[in-house]
Amino acid sequence: MSSEVFTVECPCGAVMSESEMAVLTKVVQEHAQSNHDMVLSAEDVQDMAH
Repeated sequence: MSSEVFTVECPCGAVMSESEMAVLTKVVQEHAQSNHDMVLSAEDVQDMAH
């Protein structure tokens, strides 16, 4: 089992980390919509994740 963690750091300073990309995608999309009025695709989130 992989212990990899995916992380996205928003320019606003928020850091979101999850062990599953699907969960991270949802968290980041919700953050972008509620905090920045932005709609991000799953591909957008995957491109930002490290």
